[in-house]
Amino acid sequence: HEIAVTVTLASIIVCQFVNIFSIRTSQTIFTNYFFSNKYLFVGVGSSVMFVLMVSYVPLLNEYLHTGPLSVSDWIYIV
Repeated sequence: HEIAVTVTLASIIVCQFVNIFSIRTSQTIFTNYFFSNKYLFVGVGSSVMFVLMVSYVPLLNEYLHTGPLSVSDWIYIV
């Protein structure tokens, strides 16, 4: 159950990453415009750190009922 909660949380966050980068422009995201907002990358980095903490810090695992993710879980998420 704990792993499923963690996979769900991480999947939602990854989907939001895709969403925010795709709505910034009507063209391809692989342009110079992709790197134009440094605060967006700070937010993405903070979110990644949050997911890693929720997944691997035992105190947060107990409090939030989450569990550590395996490599296969991360492959499924990405």
